[in-house]
Amino acid sequence: MRKLFLLSIILSLVMISYSQDIITTIKGDVLKTKVVRVTDTHIEFKNYNAGNDSILTLARPDVRRIDYQNGIMVIYAEDIALNQVSDTSLFAKGKQDARLYYRDYKAAATGTLIATLANPLYGLIPAIACSTTKPKPVNLNLPANEFRQNPDYLMGYLSMAKKIKSKKVWKNYGIGSGIYVGTIVTVALLISALTTNLDKGF
Repeated sequence: MRKLFLLSIILSLVMISYSQDIITTIKGDVLKTKVVRVTDTHIEFKNYNAGNDSILTLARPDVRRIDYQNGIMVIYAEDIALNQVSDTSLFAKGKQDARLYYRDYKAAATGTLIATLANPLYGLIPAIACSTTKPKPVNLNLPANEFRQNPDYLMGYLSMAKKIKSKKVWKNYGIGSGIYVGTIVTVALLISALTTNLDKGF
């Protein structure tokens, strides 16, 4: 029992000694380290690859992120990216990007069109359902940028995506209704003309 206890202590110490903080720099370098101190301007760490206990320093703007051994991840490059948005809010940028990238409304719009061509009353069901629900996350087609985890950006993107989806759905409902009514009117006119010609013939 005592041997098992000592073995567990030794294994724990080994695990701790091999636990590492991972620093990823802007250039893409991955450093296996032990972070000692983080300030507003720089990050102090011990580099395992260096083979000594000397403390090294990196400027904060040169660090993209730190993955700590306890599972916590801190992103620093995002601070720089957010500052580059200038006067445009992230909410507005999200809306702008949705106009550029969101395209997965086609299934909802096409389904509405087909149902409406059968009967505008049938088309109302998918039109209302699709236009009032938010697009699924898997269909958002978010661009691979540094803002995609920001709640303001996501809110702007989602609100515009929903607006685009609703607009396309109701546009197709209008097209379907127009075609349906046009077909009914055309058929009615043809029947009327045929009936008139038949009456004249007799």
